Amino acid sequence: MHNKWKQMQEAYYKELAGVITKYDNVFLFGLTKAKIELYKYLNKDSYFRDISIAIQSTDKITENEKEAFVVNHFENI
Repeated sequence: MHNKWKQMQEAYYKELAGVITKYDNVFLFGLTKAKIELYKYLNKDSYFRDISIAIQSTDKITENEKEAFVVNHFENI
């Protein structure tokens, strides 16, 4: 069961990586450790070295707070 979970997780990260390739700056945030795992997954591939990836842990926030959080992050870049 653990191997199946890892395979599903890897497939999901691969799908996200495909989307991330379209951007120069990426901001990963949230409650869980998934953002760190995705960051480590992306760092294994040299293709992502030219993409700026920021990570920040957050508490539970509403959709409006998420939007403001992201806008604030990218305004400071």
